[in-house]
Amino acid sequence: MEGVCSTKSDVYSFGVLLLEIVCGRKNNSFYDGDRPLNLIGHAWELWNDGEYLKLMDPTLNDTFVPDEVKRCIHVGLLCVEQYANDRPTMSDVISMLTNKYELTTIPRRPAFYVRRDILDGETTSKVPDIYTYSTTISSSCEVEGKV
Repeated sequence: MEGVCSTKSDVYSFGVLLLEIVCGRKNNSFYDGDRPLNLIGHAWELWNDGEYLKLMDPTLNDTFVPDEVKRCIHVGLLCVEQYANDRPTMSDVISMLTNKYELTTIPRRPAFYVRRDILDGETTSKVPDIYTYSTTISSSCEVEGKV
C-alpha cells in the first residue's frame, strides 16, 4: 500500500493464496450475496463467527480433514494481518503448516479488510472509523477521507 515491498509482502501474498486454495476461488472473483465481502473479509468474519468450515470449497464434500482446514485458514489469516510486523516469517509459516502443535497466536484484523453493505441495490464499502485520515492538499485546503 505504501509502495514498499518486503518479505512480509510475500507472506501476505502467500496468505491470500492459502485462503484461495481453501475456498477454491480466486481472490478477485470472490463475492457472496449473503456476506458481501472480499475474500479476506469473508474468511475473517467466518473465523470470528466460528464458522470457518463454510469457507471450504464445496466440491471437496467430505474429503478433507477439518483440523487441517482450520490450520490452513488460521495460518492464512495470520499471514494477512494488517501490520506487516505482526505477520509470521515464511519459515514460521512452514513450521505452522507442517507441525501438529496447537497454534496459540490469534489472528487480528487483516489488511485490506473491507466490508461492503448493500443499500437499496447499491454496494458501498465501509471501513472502520479508526482508518480515518487527514491529508493536506495545499497550504490552505485540508481534505478528510477514509483509507
